[in-house]
Amino acid sequence: MDSITTAHPPAPSFAAARDRLAAADDGAAIGHYAGHRLASHFQPIFSLSHGRVVGHEALLRASDEAGAAVPPPQFFDVDGFDELLWRDRLVRTVHGANYARDAQPAQWLFLNMHPQVFLRGPQADPPGFQDEFLAHFGLRGPQLVIEVLEDAVRDDADFAAAVERTRARGCLIASGGCGPRSSSSTAAWSPARRSTRRRGAWSCRWSRCCTSAVRWC
Repeated sequence: MDSITTAHPPAPSFAAARDRLAAADDGAAIGHYAGHRLASHFQPIFSLSHGRVVGHEALLRASDEAGAAVPPPQFFDVDGFDELLWRDRLVRTVHGANYARDAQPAQWLFLNMHPQVFLRGPQADPPGFQDEFLAHFGLRGPQLVIEVLEDAVRDDADFAAAVERTRARGCLIASGGCGPRSSSSTAAWSPARRSTRRRGAWSCRWSRCCTSAVRWC
């Protein structure tokens, strides 16, 4: 896998993101982009109802050329949607490659997605990124939980369409938080089933069943 740090293609397809991956000394997948090293950290998600770990949340571990940690909000603080889309998709590809190394069929992968990418990503270029992502890493739609910051999207006119696109792939949606929470915090997740939605107000079926330290990245 090649490590490339310069200009990216105008359309961040799955193949383009996959080709930017490199292998770390321990065999883990990493990404290199704009002077940043991108790695994964997986945090267990424990279900009270199941009484066991039911999945893992993928968290970004970014660092600069000097090895100093770069907070995810700083990495995603960019001008222009195309640049944001590229970074978001590259990070998710890094996570997918690492999770696929020892994925458990009966567990979920929680992936954070930037709110604007959730709303606008599939419209930015020909569809197929998520489908190719799932197929390449051997994942099924119901194994993937898309975590998005609820307050940033719920009043957007494109929200309902974004939910329907997620439903079409069988994926789940989680209401993500912003910043670290305590280990006793509740993460709400559910199948992406919209019961009612109008501009400025919406309701969705959320199951509160998992506890974890959830952060936006």
